[in-house]
Amino acid sequence: MKKIGIVACILLIACSIIATGQTAAPPYSGPDKPEITDGPQGGYLPGNKVLVNHEYTYTAMTTDPDGDQFYFKWDWDDGTESDWLGPYDEYGTGTHAWEEAGTYYIKVKAIDDPNGDGDLSDGQESAWSETYKVWVRKPLFHVVEGVTIFEVQSTVLPQEVIQAQIEQLESQQYESQESQQQQST
Repeated sequence: MKKIGIVACILLIACSIIATGQTAAPPYSGPDKPEITDGPQGGYLPGNKVLVNHEYTYTAMTTDPDGDQFYFKWDWDDGTESDWLGPYDEYGTGTHAWEEAGTYYIKVKAIDDPNGDGDLSDGQESAWSETYKVWVRKPLFHVVEGVTIFEVQSTVLPQEVIQAQIEQLESQQYESQESQQQQST
């Protein structure tokens, strides 16, 4: 008897919807799982290095099926997370500086703001993004008052990287000597 009552109730609701032409509102959904799309990953190639105590910016993107603006939260894999940053419509950024050398696997998630009021307590969170590998290292050398100081590391560098570093230092030293000669004449 209980089953018949439930079936009758469901049929009554379905008939009511069909008769009035109303449809149920689609379920509210949060933002899609974000993807980290840009940011240095580290290494020894020029323009891609990530050094300790230097800030780097990373970009992520997602969409919200409901068209709501959203905020990003970054997990920097060093025991810290950002606050919710935003609002964004599609792409957003986070900036971080690591204090220790190492390999980090960063990730980001999103939360939407369905009312557009900045109150995220009524928003829905996405899943965390896939991780994005970042290799943070100490500088190979630095210049203090005109003296180049090399730091010894346990990393074995390819010969071409070492040669490129030596050539860069020699070029800088040559340019410095030329500049001093021109100033003295």
